Amino acid sequence: MSPELVSLLKTTAAFIELLGMSVLVSGFLFSVGRYVYHYRRLEGPDLNKEFKIGLGRAVVIGLEILVAATIVKTVTVTPTLASVGRLAGMIAIRTILSWTMVLEMDGHWPWQSKSRMRDT
Repeated sequence: MSPELVSLLKTTAAFIELLGMSVLVSGFLFSVGRYVYHYRRLEGPDLNKEFKIGLGRAVVIGLEILVAATIVKTVTVTPTLASVGRLAGMIAIRTILSWTMVLEMDGHWPWQSKSRMRDT
């Protein structure tokens, strides 16, 4: 790859990482703000559940964006067995975290449809 393309990809990866972290932080702040607002007004019987779901969704979206940044970053370096192994490990961990967050929030695995879950 040309040095200009490598530089562009590194900059793109850094931007995507920044975006992912921004999603995580803003999702956290939004969830806390919403929780405090509704708590002070004493609204909603499922306030803790709503907080957990809102925060979980922000984490899932942030993790997906960070996976994309990791892939772009790995493409910019000369692939070695070690770098590909690290990439596979990071993607596996983030994917498992995303799946378990979806299971916790929605009550079913991401690949199961809601209608199928109601039938069981």
